[in-house]
Amino acid sequence: MWVTKGYRVMNEPDGVLFRIGEPERVQFFREGRLATRAEVDHSIATGIDNLDRMAKREGAKAVDELEKCKQQFTALLDQLLPAQAAL
Repeated sequence: MWVTKGYRVMNEPDGVLFRIGEPERVQFFREGRLATRAEVDHSIATGIDNLDRMAKREGAKAVDELEKCKQQFTALLDQLLPAQAAL
């Protein structure tokens, strides 16, 4: 759940794109409870391929923008849910 005070809606040829603002609060859930970092990482890993394919179809600028967004999101995750050390 990403709580923000602002967003922008952009109409694109294949649908609608939302540019969401900086988070006021972020929480991740799985099966009605707060998700672990490992669960969040798994969810991202199983869904990111679609975004990668879309960016590649749009060209180098889209790929670069997506990579920048991935890095920013990873930094946010590291701040909110530090990866747990391996046992």
